[in-house]
Amino acid sequence: MYEQTLYKVIDDYIKPHTVAKMNKAKKWEYGYNEDYDIVVISKTGEIGEIYEIQNLKIALPKANNVKKFEGNKWQYTEYPKELKKIKSVFDWEEYPVDFKEKWYDYIDSEFNKREQGFWFYNKSVATYVTGSHYMYLQWSKIDVGQPDFRESNRLFFIFWEACKADPRSYGMCYLKNRRSGFSFMSSAETVNVATITSDARYGILSKSGPDAKKMFTDKVVPISVNYPFFFKPIQDGMDRPKTELAYRVPATKYTRKKLETNEKLQELDGLDTTIDWKNTGDNSYDGEKLKLLVHDESGKWFDRGFHNDANEKMLSTIVDDVCVLPRHPGQYAERLKTGTVKFHQTRLRHSGVESAIGAMQRGNGLKRCRDRSEVGFERYFGLAVLGRNIHTLGKLLLAKHHSETASAETKRQAA
Repeated sequence: MYEQTLYKVIDDYIKPHTVAKMNKAKKWEYGYNEDYDIVVISKTGEIGEIYEIQNLKIALPKANNVKKFEGNKWQYTEYPKELKKIKSVFDWEEYPVDFKEKWYDYIDSEFNKREQGFWFYNKSVATYVTGSHYMYLQWSKIDVGQPDFRESNRLFFIFWEACKADPRSYGMCYLKNRRSGFSFMSSAETVNVATITSDARYGILSKSGPDAKKMFTDKVVPISVNYPFFFKPIQDGMDRPKTELAYRVPATKYTRKKLETNEKLQELDGLDTTIDWKNTGDNSYDGEKLKLLVHDESGKWFDRGFHNDANEKMLSTIVDDVCVLPRHPGQYAERLKTGTVKFHQTRLRHSGVESAIGAMQRGNGLKRCRDRSEVGFERYFGLAVLGRNIHTLGKLLLAKHHSETASAETKRQAA
């Protein structure tokens, strides 16, 4: 039977008497607790289970007000129709007091879930999601509509909350597989924290400038646009900007009439917070103060314009044959012209690896693994490799016995 190894619950890591005493006084503070070597992500002063993820001990909040959805699992809650037509706080101000009184509790409840997280029953087990994860599940619209609840995503957000709470942390590196939803999760978190932070700047980088722009325009901006009015700060500029999302008060135009009549301008408070993206390069955001920098697809950067002497020298200490091509057309052509035989063999081998990955995905079932557990994945992958090898052997036999057929031809260059 499959047993997950992503995390484990540590029982009685802290004496139950101590936990009960501290919980009663609500003395657990959000952040790193040096006395017990744990990171507390509870904001209520009480803790419950202690998880160990990647050797980091994380204290969750104590279970409270656990919600039971129909179906005994996570369920998206429809946004009330009466509030859907309200697009901004300015529209809200126009409504009568009786209408507002009806929805104050609902709005306060959503803010509490955003701040403290949310408990619900998942297959009759009380399950905790952080405030960031709740905002992703409930209020973030992705390419397939509303996100699904996934246990791996829950652990990702718990670990990320610990990184935010721990002053020793410089951030988080997340190794992922394809289509795991990281780009949408990181976009949702960027919008979530940007809309509650003042005087801050948030940045986005990817393996190339166009990819960073696509993440900004196709993920970050739509998530911000679809936020309910009570989570949406005053925004300057276009509703769907291409380069910068600015949560600040728009500049007021002074007209001759306003000056002559001494008309008093309405005073508004804005966050003065922005989200933007930059082209990928050595000096992107260099010297700029950022509250958060999202590095999407960072593992692919060396292939995309990160050639320099320092990188090449560093790589040569751990890799026998270094092949990092410059991006400038002139330098690229010069490097191909002066490259050694080994250099060209390495370059072609890289293309061969990418080609093999593409072939495995297209014709051998590796675009999506439907088996579960590590053993299931290995079985699925092994069968796909076997299928690809049979294709290759068939092509070799055709080339040997029926060389005139189209199936025997290959476009691959010799290394």
